[in-house]
Amino acid sequence: MTTSFARTTHALQAADLRKAGTALVLVSLLIMGWLGWFLLARITIFAISTPVPVAVTEMITAPFIGQAPGQIKWGQTASLKLDGATGETTGPIPALVTEVVEDTERGVTQVTAFVFWDAVAEPPAGASLTGRLEIETEYVSPATLLVRSVNDGMDTYPVRFTDPSGQTNQRNP
Repeated sequence: MTTSFARTTHALQAADLRKAGTALVLVSLLIMGWLGWFLLARITIFAISTPVPVAVTEMITAPFIGQAPGQIKWGQTASLKLDGATGETTGPIPALVTEVVEDTERGVTQVTAFVFWDAVAEPPAGASLTGRLEIETEYVSPATLLVRSVNDGMDTYPVRFTDPSGQTNQRNP
C-alpha cells in the first residue's frame, strides 16, 4: 500500500513552520494591541448646548437640553465656539462654569459661564453672533461606549402592576 508524500515523516520534517509561527505571533500582538486600546483608551464626552446669541460680555447663559444631567458642575472648564466664519477665525474661547440650574421636569440644564475674551486676539464685533457652549463631562473607553449603545438599543417592555388600592401603574425598566 502506498502512502502519499504529505503523510510521511519526511514531509513533516521538511515542512517549514516559521512563517506560520511568525504570522501567528504578529496577529496575536495585533489583537492584544487592539484589545488594550478598546479597554484602556480615553474618549472625551462633551455636553453641547443649543445655539445661543452671544454678546461680547463676561457672562453667557446656555441651555443644555437632555444632556448630562448632574454631570455639569460649578467650576468646570468650558469652551465657547462661535458659529460661522467668526468662529473659524477666533477658535474656541475658554470659559468657566459659574452657575448650574437643573430643571428635571423639562430636562433642561441652564449653565452660566464666565467667558475669557482676553484669550482672543481680536474679540469679534457684531450684533448677530451665535455660538455653542461645550463642556467636558466625562472620559470613557470604547468598550464603555459599546456597552452603552447596546443598552440604549435594547427594547424594554413596560411592566404593569396593580397596587393594593386597585390603581394600575406602569413602569419602564
